[in-house]
Amino acid sequence: MGKTDDSTSLKSTPLIEAERQVESFRQVREAHRMELVEDYVELISDLLADQDDVIRALHHMRFRGHDLIIFQVLDQSELDFDFDGQVRFREPETREEVQADPRAIRSAYQAEIRAFIDRYKRECQSVRADFVTVHNGMTFDKALIEFLAQREKRF
Repeated sequence: MGKTDDSTSLKSTPLIEAERQVESFRQVREAHRMELVEDYVELISDLLADQDDVIRALHHMRFRGHDLIIFQVLDQSELDFDFDGQVRFREPETREEVQADPRAIRSAYQAEIRAFIDRYKRECQSVRADFVTVHNGMTFDKALIEFLAQREKRF
């Protein structure tokens, strides 16, 4: 019986052990990552406030590590502006009233509301926040589908 040369197996053993340790470390790290639940903030609002203030708050919450989920809930009439004849509009917080012919201001209003919503969309995208606009005429399942579709695009 001849003597076997163990020098090659001894040379590869430390490398194999290092690879095993690296793999074990990777698995432990991945398990810990899966255990961590990121804090998240759900904001459900019409967001009809000073946009700059809201956007600063969103940036701050994201900077603090929160996962942001924003549902902007509007009345269907706020989106469609489907009014006829002379209408008296009342600002709910100040109770200030304005009488107007909706047909005369419809296109300008709709352009403004689109720009308003689009700015929130852009800002939310910039901080990797989920943002979905829903209206009170939507069923819950439709709103949820909108949210999940937006979330899927992000990941």
